[in-house]
Amino acid sequence: MQGLCIRVAKRLNALAGRKGGVFADRYHASVLASRWQVANAVRYVLRNYRHHARESLPSRWEDPLSSARLLRGLPEDAPVAAPKTWLLRIGWKLEA
Repeated sequence: MQGLCIRVAKRLNALAGRKGGVFADRYHASVLASRWQVANAVRYVLRNYRHHARESLPSRWEDPLSSARLLRGLPEDAPVAAPKTWLLRIGWKLEA
């Protein structure tokens, strides 16, 4: 997507005879410091497809393209890194 935005921005700037940015930056970083914040972020990621799906999905359905299945344990060939902090390993799962 970034490459496409760059290409489109260059063309638009050439047509307008100008230089500079065309699209606003959409990246936002925020440090998650509490169990509540981490739990909400994990829940958001795991439920994102369900939220945007235009179909009714069973309650136990998991997105096959999601890494949610890896929460049950990481196989040796997992395409993601294991969590390094207590908050990401265990803390977000605890009841408040």
